[in-house]
This record gives sequence, C-alpha cells and structure tokens, in this order.
Amino acid sequence: MKRYIAITATLLSSAVSFANTPGISRIFEYRPAPGQFINALPEIPADADSPRVCEIVLEQIGNDAEGMISLGGFGGYVVFGFDHPVINLPGQYDFKILGNAFINDTATDGSAEPGIVMVSADINGNGIPDDPWYELAGSAFSQSRKDFRITYAKPANDNDDTHFTTNDPQMPEGAITRNTFHKQPYWPAWIDDAEMTFEGTRLPDNGVNRGENGAQYWVLSPFDWGYADNQPNSKCPGFNIDWAVDADGKPVTLDKIDFIKVYTAECQICGAIGETSTEICGAIDLHPDATNAIDAIPATDALRVERLSGQRLSVTVAAYSPFTIFSIDGQALLGGSLHPGENILELNSLPRGIAIIRTRTETKKIVL
Repeated sequence: MKRYIAITATLLSSAVSFANTPGISRIFEYRPAPGQFINALPEIPADADSPRVCEIVLEQIGNDAEGMISLGGFGGYVVFGFDHPVINLPGQYDFKILGNAFINDTATDGSAEPGIVMVSADINGNGIPDDPWYELAGSAFSQSRKDFRITYAKPANDNDDTHFTTNDPQMPEGAITRNTFHKQPYWPAWIDDAEMTFEGTRLPDNGVNRGENGAQYWVLSPFDWGYADNQPNSKCPGFNIDWAVDADGKPVTLDKIDFIKVYTAECQICGAIGETSTEICGAIDLHPDATNAIDAIPATDALRVERLSGQRLSVTVAAYSPFTIFSIDGQALLGGSLHPGENILELNSLPRGIAIIRTRTETKKIVL
C-alpha cells in the first residue's frame, strides 16, 4: 500500500477511559523570558517559591484545565510530564501540545508563535529531568540557528523596556518593548536575577508587516510541522518521538520519554503586537495506556528507494521506522516516520543534488 507522508491523523474517542491520565500531571520548572503576558498568564506572586510556581502553572495547563501560560520572548520555557512515560509507538504521533495559534483560510496568514519541543527519558530513574535532552526536529530544522544565545537585563523600572544582547552579529542587541495594552511588569516578578540567559535553536523569523502606507498589519505564518503553538489545535496532529535528534542533528532512538520541554524559538519584535511568545494550553498523551512495542519491530527495515517523476521518492520499508534525509555534508533536511510498505515522499522543498536517507537500521544515498 502506498502512503503519502504527513497525512496521518489520530482520532480520540471521548468514551474511552484510561488507567493513566492523558493530560499533564507534573510541572518541573517554569522559567519564562520577559514578555508582555508575563505576570498575567498566569498571575504568580512575587514571593512564590519554585514549588508554588509549578503548582500555579499546573492549575492552568494540567489535565482537564482550561488555562494558558506564556513563555515570553526567546528561550522562555516550561518543563512538564505525565503520570506515566509516553511510549514511542513507531509510525504514530505520540503526544500533542495545545496552544492558541490560528490561521485564516489561506493557511498561511494568522498568528503562529512557534516553540521548540524537546524530550528526555528518565535514564537514571530519579524522577527529575536531569537526563540528556533531544530536540524534535521540525520542518524548519535545517533553516534554523542551532547555537543562539540571548541575555536579558532586568530593567531598573517596571515601565522601561527590557534590553537584551545576543551572540548573533546580525542582531547583537535589542529590546522587549512595552506597549499600551499590557501595563504590568514584563520581567517575571518572582525571579530576582539581574540577568537571564537562554540558549537554543532559533527559528527563522515568521512575522511580516503587510500593512500599507505606514499602517501595521502583522502576519505570523506557521511552519509546516513540528512546533508548539504553530498550527491550530484542530490542525496539528501531534508530535512524533521519532523526530528526536541529538546536538549534532543525528537521529536518536527512544522507546519512551518521561519529560517534555517547550521554549519560545522566535526572537522578533513585531511592531505594535510586540514580541513573539509561545503560549501553552496543555498537552495530551495520544496513547496513554500503550505498552512498549519496540521489541515487536523486525530487526531490519529492508529499505528500498526509487526516484519518481518530479522531486518525489518511493521509499519502501518492512516495518515502521523513523527516517531522516541529510545533505551530503551531514545537515539534516527532513525527518518523519515511514509506514510498512511503500511511502511516497514529496521533496519539492529540498535542494536538488545528492543526499542521504537514514532509517532505523539502514542508510542509502539518493538523488533529489
């Protein structure tokens, strides 16, 4: 059977009951960057300690909650988990993250404030997220800056802009500017640090001002897939643990994860609407009662690749498998999952030339 990548949908029945809780049950850390919704989404007292901060955040985005939190400017993050590991079911989306993104009928205009998603397994078994983290490589992975670092300086006055410096020569400094819509302090009130530094992958700017004659009409277009608060909840099918890559961009195999981290991955100020900040409204394990099925996968993928007309590939495997396409110099260009049988990959967005496709057990050169 032929399968076209990126058309799989997962349907959940509200009549099904789960022994495990499908929604978030634990918040391990919430450290937002400065932003116009900080101290408002959610409201956190200035004297709140870390456990109280996590408790307040859980009240907003925990299982069956209907609240929202903002992560602020680039780097601001939240770390959460469920009351069980999320099992990696090969070929399926494993979990979903809810945001408040929206798009219009063209599917390009709207408000997408994408956040990078990272995952980690509790390898040492101590129940806290101090194990290696892996980024889920989304559709803009190859166009992103992987080593972006930003340092925010706490303003002397709550009514002042929050200035920052970065390691990017194209944008060595800037500011989270205040606006007339949000008058509360933009620096997290419970964080006394004079500076906050964040590092991570910075996505390409997605904000464009389409206003004419000096007017402002900002459009924040979504990326194709792989980011939180990027597509509307009704259109985003979820996240696949098979997308995980290490610090060098190489795929890693995880049979389960215990911790999820989301951070704002844009560093842009869009005029009157301010900084781009990822918002989170919750998360769902898409198969909360799954058992680890990794041992049932055959030891070989039996990879066969055939170039079709246009920039398309026919890729046949014997078993569910993650895949990544790399440029000849090792840069990850595209990733996803393959179903047993024939899969048709549409690669019009990739540069032509020699590339490499890697599955769970096999690697082959291809021509794009």
